[in-house]
Amino acid sequence: MLAELPEGALVEDALLALVPAGEAVEYAQPDWALQADRTPNDPYYAYYLYGMNNTGQSGGIADADIDAPEAWNLTTGTNVVVGVIDTGIDWNHPDLSANIWTNAAEVSGVTGVDDDANGYVDDLRGWDFVNNDNNPFDDNGHGTHVSGTIAAVGNNSRGVVGVCWSARLMGLKFLSASGSGYDSDAIRAIRYATRNGARVTNNSWGGGGSSQAEYDAIA
Repeated sequence: MLAELPEGALVEDALLALVPAGEAVEYAQPDWALQADRTPNDPYYAYYLYGMNNTGQSGGIADADIDAPEAWNLTTGTNVVVGVIDTGIDWNHPDLSANIWTNAAEVSGVTGVDDDANGYVDDLRGWDFVNNDNNPFDDNGHGTHVSGTIAAVGNNSRGVVGVCWSARLMGLKFLSASGSGYDSDAIRAIRYATRNGARVTNNSWGGGGSSQAEYDAIA
């Protein structure tokens, strides 16, 4: 028997009403809403991205992963801004271009004017702290790689899929083409990220000694 509840009725109350004490009712349950599992059609997902869903496909241990499919069944993410503090980002990459952050406050585009008065002229996609200009394009590859892990567009039938299918990637280049950089530029990148709307930063780098200045910037 399927019972339709009136608007505003609580499922818990209805279950109690449908199963009066002492009556022979085998069970009563909600009519759960179901949906297909959300599995992306990106071609490299099933075999290469074992960190997201490990079936033992490359000789690894099944389920030694981050349970990405289970999470995607709940949500594939939001447009949260992620500052990628690295070697830059290839914003023309077909799996990333739709998710590149744009500084809407630079209303006039590339004009040589600091429209938002944040100290960085024409910073439409972020900033290059190596060359001190508005072109944080990746000339190493590492920053683009981690950007794909973070937010490659999901379910677009190409390449890989990111953990968050729609996050906005803010390019903050402080590592050069050789993959090296300085603490002072990393600190400037961290400050830029937090002052310009990034809620998360990705920092896939290390080395050097203890840095109080870097600790303070993060704090």
